[in-house]
Amino acid sequence: MVLLVCIFFLLARERRIQNKSFAFSPGYFLLTGVFFILLGAHMTTKISVGNDKNHFSQFYSSGDLVTILLQKRISKKEGRQRFQARVISLNNKTCDGKIYVSIEVETSESRVMYGDTLRTRNSLQSIRTPFNPGAFDFRQYAARKNIFHQLYLKQDDFILKRGKKKGLIRSSIGLNRNLQEALEKVLKEPDELSVAKALLLGDRNEIPVDLLDSFKGAGAMHILAISGLHVGIIHLIFLFLTRPLTLLKNGRVLRVIFILLGLWSYALLTGMAVSATRSVSMFTLFTLGQAVNRKISLLNNLVNSAFVLLILKPMLLFDVGFQLSYSALTGIAVGAILMGRKKKQKKRFLKIQKYFLGLIVVSCSAQLGVMPLSLYYFNQFSGLFLFSSILILPLLGITLVFGYSTLGGALIFNLPEYVKEVFQAWLKLIKTAIEWLGSIDALILKGIYFPFSFWILLSLSLFLVSMGFLKRKSIFIYASGICLICMQLVWIHQRVVLIRDEKLIVFHRRGESLVVSRKGTVLKLKNKKELPDDMKKLLEDYSSQLPGDFLMQRNQRETTAPMQVFYVRKALVCLINEKIDMVSQAALGSLTLDPDIVIFSNAPRLNLERLLGEIRPKIVVADGSNHKGFVQRCRSTCQALGIEFHLTLEKGAFLYPK
Repeated sequence: MVLLVCIFFLLARERRIQNKSFAFSPGYFLLTGVFFILLGAHMTTKISVGNDKNHFSQFYSSGDLVTILLQKRISKKEGRQRFQARVISLNNKTCDGKIYVSIEVETSESRVMYGDTLRTRNSLQSIRTPFNPGAFDFRQYAARKNIFHQLYLKQDDFILKRGKKKGLIRSSIGLNRNLQEALEKVLKEPDELSVAKALLLGDRNEIPVDLLDSFKGAGAMHILAISGLHVGIIHLIFLFLTRPLTLLKNGRVLRVIFILLGLWSYALLTGMAVSATRSVSMFTLFTLGQAVNRKISLLNNLVNSAFVLLILKPMLLFDVGFQLSYSALTGIAVGAILMGRKKKQKKRFLKIQKYFLGLIVVSCSAQLGVMPLSLYYFNQFSGLFLFSSILILPLLGITLVFGYSTLGGALIFNLPEYVKEVFQAWLKLIKTAIEWLGSIDALILKGIYFPFSFWILLSLSLFLVSMGFLKRKSIFIYASGICLICMQLVWIHQRVVLIRDEKLIVFHRRGESLVVSRKGTVLKLKNKKELPDDMKKLLEDYSSQLPGDFLMQRNQRETTAPMQVFYVRKALVCLINEKIDMVSQAALGSLTLDPDIVIFSNAPRLNLERLLGEIRPKIVVADGSNHKGFVQRCRSTCQALGIEFHLTLEKGAFLYPK
């Protein structure tokens, strides 16, 4: 409250000093920033689970009767649907709190949907940390949404109560599903059908993994998400269609009403997806501002819409989609300001030149806006974004018009076969172009080391560059260069530390074994001759956490040996792959020092009590390749001998030193 009073005092002081236009003082900006930071911290703390006395986690016990309300479908794969749901009661006692629910469903997909209520006694499970280093941390992702538990259900594990048939969101989801069924009658090829569902209706659950990777590689993932780009195109279409209304007496008012109805109808058509609703809200403010003859700044519009959304849902600040969306739009807004200054120079361009110049500026601005977040969250950057923008974005508007026209026609009457074939050929053209772009691996950077400190420095550098161009002061450019130099110094320091370091990693993979020792920048495979793609992904995720490139080594003789003994730092490690033969037994008996760490893989046949009783290691590790019976014997033996036991299935990958 004191901060708010000080802000208004400074504001009044500035207005008194400068009657017409005034520049806010640094003190005003400082106090305003502190005020909103404290306001956000207060609202976030207020809705946190620890401070919510009515949250189900405060009094939940395993076996309680849990009643949940399905809210948002997250994914649909292989007979399972994943929902975000709200716990509404425990043992018929009202409570609150969000969870994730994975439900086995019928192939007809008609068994559960938004608004349905489920009652079950299945146990809620805490969301665990990832098994392997560098893997996607779903627990952290869910925590940003105030979700800490999940529930797994089969078809016979719950009692279903249908939700109300009437309701805005439920009706919009039903409409979306009906439109998907209409699309299925138009398109026969599964790849083109999945692309059409994503582009037109916002459902990308059916897109094959390899095609999704092609979109990622081409830097065109944003066209699959119903967001600002799609809503902007729809907005332009409605502006064009409603232009004749301005000739009427109250035509401007009617035009605004029709545009807003069209935008929100589009949001309903997509099933009220969060990204679509967010973008439609922003364009609603923009349209209303234009209606009252106000020159609306895109930056101001962004700030206003973000402020309203964060007041309603403070945890949106930590939502990756929210961050990427507003970062891209902020970049576009800054690019538009700089582009507007160029227009004032009265340099003449042809219409085609203006179009492609605008397309390049928008694409580059949006990509620069999201680059720090893309590198931080995904450790990947596509140098093909400009090519995909020039090639795909012009086609997207045509695709939306063609697609919605075809879809509307399919709902009203039977479409001629040639229309279906032309639409399918058009989608195949887009798919082929994306696959071609995504296959150019030389311009796709993957596994980039980009910690939080780099995100701060690069974001600050881009902000200072923008200020340098907007204010036309070179001091900002120099400051931006200093930020980049700091990034390089941090990277060099961490690379030097890495080169001097040594580590043992026992990865977890069900039914598989992967043990790696890292010495500096060399990754040495201890028990694998060749790595399948899913195992390579483990090493890629791990190496993305570390600066620089790595060299992978395989020792053909060592990987085939039933037992290996090696040092990691000063710890002696014994890796037992299979049944110990006479030679391995003799080698183990001839050791002058007992191993500090023993690793079991592939459930070796041996006398555990005798072996562990003789060598007495400090730690015993069992990876995911050992069967349940061997794990139980190993656990009980370690408990009897007082040896620390690490099971990767329970504790995740084993790292030494930690």
